[in-house]
Amino acid sequence: MDVSELIMSFPLMVTINALALQVQNPSFSLLASLQRLTTLAISVSSDDLLQFSKTSVGKYSLFQLVETLDLYIPDMNAAVHLFNLPRSFESLTSLTLRNSDCFQRDMLPLFRAMQENSALCKHLKKLEVLANDDRTPAPIISPANFSTFEPLSSLCNLRVLILDITGLAEINDARLEWVGATLPRLETFVLAESTKRGFREMPTITLGGIVPFLTSCPQLQHLSLSINASSPPFGDFSSTGELPRFPNLVVLNMCRSPITNPPRVVEFLALIFPNLAQVSNDWDREFNATFLNRWTQVNSMLGA
Repeated sequence: MDVSELIMSFPLMVTINALALQVQNPSFSLLASLQRLTTLAISVSSDDLLQFSKTSVGKYSLFQLVETLDLYIPDMNAAVHLFNLPRSFESLTSLTLRNSDCFQRDMLPLFRAMQENSALCKHLKKLEVLANDDRTPAPIISPANFSTFEPLSSLCNLRVLILDITGLAEINDARLEWVGATLPRLETFVLAESTKRGFREMPTITLGGIVPFLTSCPQLQHLSLSINASSPPFGDFSSTGELPRFPNLVVLNMCRSPITNPPRVVEFLALIFPNLAQVSNDWDREFNATFLNRWTQVNSMLGA
């Protein structure tokens, strides 16, 4: 039985969770017509998505009840075709896009298409854009800069934002604060830099710079990003002697953050994160044993 026959045999399917299943356009069009489908996780080619969008011109309310969409695709920007369809994915609350190829272009067209979808802006609570680390060479997804984040400001109810990218050279303290101010409901914020990919020698986000960001989204529980932990951790707060506390944050991944003074960093983290339960990093001994050892000291001193 092929995929199309399977879909037609079970027209009342609610969940399809099969990322290993490669679905071609005729079958994808049948999926769009399932009236009770709420969860969809499949693999699909960019060409099939393009063909689907062409054959769907003039059609409305496709995938109307789908709340969770997980796509494994070679080019994430092919998903632009889905979100340009009128009144489609009006119930979508969770979107995961997995890059199945080694290279990925700019994410901005995708995020702009999402910005134009009013239902998506209203309902989406979780957005994941993930690279495929199982291939050689390692995946390269173009760095996120300030322009990348601007369309995401329309996702006013976003709780989880996970972007798997290679560099954030244009994200500094001020830009990070802007992200927090525009997405104040965030509970998980991950800007992942895989150990298999290139390392920016000095991140432009400072340790003290995460404070204004967290002040804007106080419900944050999980934070993962590379920062310059070698900078003076207390920044402008050293003169006032006042530091806000963020008791909701319990998981902190420092990715590839350079660090020079572990005791000072521990003092800072212990003050602002009184309930911190887990501290991790993405260093390895082959890449930089010094930074790995220093973060190991931080973990030991924090007891996390």
